[in-house]
Amino acid sequence: MDSYWKDAINFVSGLDDQIINVVAPKEFSTKKIYVHSEVLDMASFEACSIFIIHKGEMDKHDINFLKRMSNELFPIFGNEVFVIFGPKSLKFSGVEMKHVEAFLDKFKHVLSRGLQKIEQTKSRPMAYLGNNKALTKTVFGHKIIVDTRDISLAPHILLDGEWEAWNTKVFLGFVKPGMCVVDVGSNVGFYSLLAADRIGSNGSLTCFEANPELASILFRNLYINEFYDRSEVINKAVYSHSAKLNFKIYENYMGSSSLWASDEIAVLYHDRLKTIEVEAISLDEHFNGNKTIDLIKIDAEGTEPYILKGAKRIIKNNPDIIIIMEFAPSVIEVSYGSAEQFYEDIHNFGLNIYEIKTDSTLSHLSLDRIKEISVTDVVLKK
Repeated sequence: MDSYWKDAINFVSGLDDQIINVVAPKEFSTKKIYVHSEVLDMASFEACSIFIIHKGEMDKHDINFLKRMSNELFPIFGNEVFVIFGPKSLKFSGVEMKHVEAFLDKFKHVLSRGLQKIEQTKSRPMAYLGNNKALTKTVFGHKIIVDTRDISLAPHILLDGEWEAWNTKVFLGFVKPGMCVVDVGSNVGFYSLLAADRIGSNGSLTCFEANPELASILFRNLYINEFYDRSEVINKAVYSHSAKLNFKIYENYMGSSSLWASDEIAVLYHDRLKTIEVEAISLDEHFNGNKTIDLIKIDAEGTEPYILKGAKRIIKNNPDIIIIMEFAPSVIEVSYGSAEQFYEDIHNFGLNIYEIKTDSTLSHLSLDRIKEISVTDVVLKK
């Protein structure tokens, strides 16, 4: 039994002695285990309140069980192999929650696909271009180049042809022909390609990407899909004001690169971190006062509070503006000091906050709810 199993067992063994309703895979051996089960369903949920989930075996479980677990329980432990869900009274805090984030991404992806396994006979068309670059095609028909060193986004694009299906559906529901769209933290451009296609030649797309290597790939992706007539790529970070900032890049988990990345997290990712100096600009500074902005997509790993502060004029002058972004209280606590303060800031901008659920529906995000989540995706609108 490896260290990951032992760590999970030790965590369960350390729970309060009153907690005995724990369900786990059959290999677990501890007096705290109430039920051993390889398949979890609604009956399991009614009988127990703590569930040990093997990351590689999620598709064994009933989808209704997974949905209820994600809505009513909270990750209280995580490592590279297991995530343990339990009631919010046992909410676990600390840097170890980073182990949970990749699982939550996969978890949402599995739910959004209805637990349909990808048929190997329908493997993605792809070609290796050399120099850590591969070319494939998304399920939307867009040619896309990815960096093969990346383990956050590239594997999903290469094998599935899509990314964050629940968010993608919401995003496409808002983007209309002729819109002006801004993509902050574009990465290689999965959402940028969707936007450029949907807005048409009468629309405009501005992409900001601080990582120069990804910005270069992003430009190529827009070019090979013939969207160069309506798009531009800005190799800058977006912030509350113009500045030169240290941007920290994970070698492999590129999607988590940010102003706030740390060596400590790099160790947890089994990754390495490099720091570069980048130019930063605010959206209000980049766009003139008369520019209409219809939609902003933000994926900035904790910089969201500063990006919105630097877009006050745009938000005020565009009453129908839509903002789609990640809301990660645990990260915002590090970058901004208080997720609750950011929540209040958003409302002070005159914006309502809606959480994007795994079935692509929207629900009001309450202040109490942000105290229960580690990360979610939201829509902001007036």
